[in-house]
Amino acid sequence: MVYFGQRSVYFFLTPNSDSRKYLEPIFFEKYGSDSQKTAMVGTVFQDRGKVNEEEVMRSWMGAGILTVFSIYAVSMYFTLGFKIISKLQKYQALSVATKKLHGQLFRALVVQTIIPCFTTFIPCVIGWYSPFLNLELSDSTFAAIFANTAFPLIDPLAIVLLLPNYRNRIFPKFSKPKKINPISAASTK
Repeated sequence: MVYFGQRSVYFFLTPNSDSRKYLEPIFFEKYGSDSQKTAMVGTVFQDRGKVNEEEVMRSWMGAGILTVFSIYAVSMYFTLGFKIISKLQKYQALSVATKKLHGQLFRALVVQTIIPCFTTFIPCVIGWYSPFLNLELSDSTFAAIFANTAFPLIDPLAIVLLLPNYRNRIFPKFSKPKKINPISAASTK
């Protein structure tokens, strides 16, 4: 599946010479670089008179395939989460502490599912379809790049903040002091 996705991006979204010519003045004005010598992946939806119909159709197919892959991945998050919930509900013989830990871990899993949706999936889909909607994304592109690069920091930080044992260990000044119950030792003879 990964191979098919990679081949789809290469075949459908790698610009041909017509697309590169179309992008040349825009690319040079924005980035000061020659589009003919730059490796890129892109979609062309507008200005059908300047770009041939085959290129527009390839762009539609490439963006569509990537969207299907992305929706599949996100739907798997929710499907597997539902399966986890249903399996955990079947186990009634768990202690209160174990159930509490499972609840904390599940909340952490939900947050770990939501974070990539906002840092990766949504910015990518907006980027793929922005030419179709005739949106100029020059400034917001940097926000999407920042969100993608911040993901490795945000993801473990969410776990640390959601799980009390980790949070108390890393941020001891903000944790509540624990009550210590004295344990009496019984000697056996």
